[in-house]
Amino acid sequence: MRQHSDQGHHCPGSPEEANDQTALLVSLTSDDTPYLCPGESLPINRAVHLARLRSHYQKCKTCPHRMEAEHFSADAHQQLEEWWNYQEKSPDRLQDGFGSQSPNEFSVQSGAVLAQAFANMRWEQKIGQVSLDRNNERQTISDVRPTIVMGHDLSETSLEMMRESVRSVREQGCHIIDVGGVTPACMKFILEHLQADAGIHATSRRKDGSGAGLDLYGSQAMPLSSESLYEVQARLHQNQLTRYSRSDGGLTPFPARKAYLDSLWKYFQNIRPVRIWLNTTNELVIDSLQELFHNIPGQLIISQEQYSFNPAEKLDIKRLHPLQSHFMDEDCELGIILDSQGQACHFLDENFREIPSAKILSLLYEQIKRNNATDPNNIPLVMLGEELRADGITWDSATEDIFRYRQSLREYFTRGITTAKTSLGYDALHRYWFVDESPVCDGIITLGKVLQAISGEPGILQASRGLTPPARLAEIFADFSKALGRMI
Repeated sequence: MRQHSDQGHHCPGSPEEANDQTALLVSLTSDDTPYLCPGESLPINRAVHLARLRSHYQKCKTCPHRMEAEHFSADAHQQLEEWWNYQEKSPDRLQDGFGSQSPNEFSVQSGAVLAQAFANMRWEQKIGQVSLDRNNERQTISDVRPTIVMGHDLSETSLEMMRESVRSVREQGCHIIDVGGVTPACMKFILEHLQADAGIHATSRRKDGSGAGLDLYGSQAMPLSSESLYEVQARLHQNQLTRYSRSDGGLTPFPARKAYLDSLWKYFQNIRPVRIWLNTTNELVIDSLQELFHNIPGQLIISQEQYSFNPAEKLDIKRLHPLQSHFMDEDCELGIILDSQGQACHFLDENFREIPSAKILSLLYEQIKRNNATDPNNIPLVMLGEELRADGITWDSATEDIFRYRQSLREYFTRGITTAKTSLGYDALHRYWFVDESPVCDGIITLGKVLQAISGEPGILQASRGLTPPARLAEIFADFSKALGRMI
């Protein structure tokens, strides 16, 4: 609450008004205008009040003066409005990872403490898997020391959160493999191929790439959602963090992006030349696709302005209208819009109209059937988000018996695809899922699959001229395994 009364209003141009303007300037720069944050006993001045408001300070949520932002820019007003609206919704931090739209709601320190609790749980799981006989001199703590892959996206908040989280995990005695800046899809790929015990990925949470977030992966590269995250939070609240090792587990860097890029070539085989328009705020995705298109048919056109969208919402085509002229001037045949994580995607046709997801699914499904033509009895199944059941997503050749449904959280969807043995998936967050060595949702792979489908030929996995052969990928992991063996 504020501890002073407001002055009365005066006529424009009067001496009283001039005095009021002077008083306003003084109040913005002095300690004479105290406020009290909810739950605090020490007053703050107006400058601190406005600074906290601008930074989305958590206590501003219940402050009666939270709307006093008349001096803020239009962008700052919009961000505040989005944050207030977000606060009125049920929190989503325990859906597909911990996170928030405000750095004060989920701080760097909060993420580091959760990472520490998660590392502690990995110790217990590893000890349960390996029988540790302390009387056997050949068996040491290294036999059960968890290996945790840690990475981040390119936002400043994520970099800061990763630095603090790395320190917390090392204090727990875990061995860290630092993969640097990676997308969620790259993170999962590296976890699978290194067969690590767990993964921690610092990410942004807002659609424009800001906000703090932490994604966790369990054994077998399983992305953790909902109940699994509650277990980590519960461990933290129970204050039961046993330190299993007093030695630093060490840190080993790994060229994750190189290995991941080498794994993508097979999805871009046998495609016809297409001019593709790309819109995404994820610089890692842009870099990867530009590298791919140096050696494959077609041309990649990067949008001059970046449109960010919330995967939980439908595509707002009206907001895209300012970008249409660039698309048409470049004579693009296909457009793809990816979210800030590089997973959710929408496609546009040559007339800049959104291609219905059912159409994309039908193209991908028919491609899978062509690849399975030698076994006509093997009918591919499709996993859809449970939230889409009422939408009736289907296409002409599809029958209801090919569909399975699961809640659109990454852990649930991954388990559902594995259990039902489906070949294709699409969830309520506009993410297309495929089964390679395990279920994966990746906007880059989705684009490659769509290009193969519209080219009318089955995808061929053998490398062609100008492409990195699969043997190169094996060499990267073999070299790393040798180096890792020398370090731990």
